[in-house]
Amino acid sequence: MSDLKILELFNTKAEKIHRSKFSEYLNREREVTCRITNDQVEVTEIGPDEDSISAAMLTLRMFIQKSDVISFKNMEDLYSRLNISKNLKDEFKSLISELNDYLDRYSPLTINSHEMRFEKLSTSEPNPDQLTNRKLMDIYLYGDYAHLDSSKRVLFETIAQNTLFAPMGNHVFVTIVNKLVEIIDRAVEMNKQAIEQLKDQI
Repeated sequence: MSDLKILELFNTKAEKIHRSKFSEYLNREREVTCRITNDQVEVTEIGPDEDSISAAMLTLRMFIQKSDVISFKNMEDLYSRLNISKNLKDEFKSLISELNDYLDRYSPLTINSHEMRFEKLSTSEPNPDQLTNRKLMDIYLYGDYAHLDSSKRVLFETIAQNTLFAPMGNHVFVTIVNKLVEIIDRAVEMNKQAIEQLKDQI
């Protein structure tokens, strides 16, 4: 596949996300409320349902899995060899750095073999069991929505089977997905510029 076709394919797949039901929940307020009455826990979650997330992840995983031609890792390599302006190359490189910085930040979720809990995010040293956004995304992606990894499946089920943590973990995961879509949308605009520059050379 030519470099030009890869750029166009990235943008086509990005458009598919915005045609999905999940797009209704992009950039919208989401919340989880918890009420305990008579020793019963009632959790209310406002956000996309499981089917919407599952359908969106079929496309979104293409931007994450290194084996896919439009993954951010492969797109980073593509931009490094494209005959386009240095400014555009630098802009894309900065976008990838922003994405990686975000994914390597700690989420509020801590999980180990003994307990699960939510931590208050701070700049201090995190709990060693506190999950980064990347690790939490991988648990959902490879523990349920994409290829099933046995170790990640165990962690996913640990969260999913907990009355309180299931909606709260899902809430954090959807927040991460929203950030991913934001980065994808910004990459689309850069791709459009790259496509124009490449076509001018033909």
